Amino acid sequence: MEDGLGSAGLQLKYELSGRVVWLLMLKPELPKSVARTASMGRVTQDRQLVMAYLSYHVMRLVSELVAKHLLTKSIFLFLTLASFERSGLQLPLEVPTNSLKRVMDAVKQGLARLYRDGVKYRGCGVVASRISREQSATTDLFGLMQQDTRQTSLMRSVNAINRKYGNRTLSSAASCRIKPKSAGLRFRYPLITAYC
Repeated sequence: MEDGLGSAGLQLKYELSGRVVWLLMLKPELPKSVARTASMGRVTQDRQLVMAYLSYHVMRLVSELVAKHLLTKSIFLFLTLASFERSGLQLPLEVPTNSLKRVMDAVKQGLARLYRDGVKYRGCGVVASRISREQSATTDLFGLMQQDTRQTSLMRSVNAINRKYGNRTLSSAASCRIKPKSAGLRFRYPLITAYC
């Protein structure tokens, strides 16, 4: 019988007869990590440009954590050198958080330890690990997690505006040095020039 139906046909036969083949998951599994990385599109030694890209990645990372109601306890920061080698640093956070301010402060401290003057970089990224759900987090004794609730509601508002009016309608001011890919001359007519 199994040879004639195959595994998919046999599973269908069992399901139709009332036997459970696949268990129903009521909650999706937690991701092991959430990463936001990219090449900078050019090789640079400019520390502020690297920080601008990292700020953009942190904004996207925190936005996803808030949208999925997740918290992170650890951030991994890495820089890709011009030779495509990577140097990285694990940054533990004091409490599970999805606060833009906490994650950005950790990334700034990590960049201060990781960045070397005179070295050329071509990419960077942040990875959130030790992920947990907001509902399952136990509050700390000193109220640090309570302070993050305002940041979370702010990020939910930013997410709603960006969803309604398009990506990067609202973003961190620290990432202003990054020009969107569509910036520049799109088309030219004799009397009209359009920039996006």
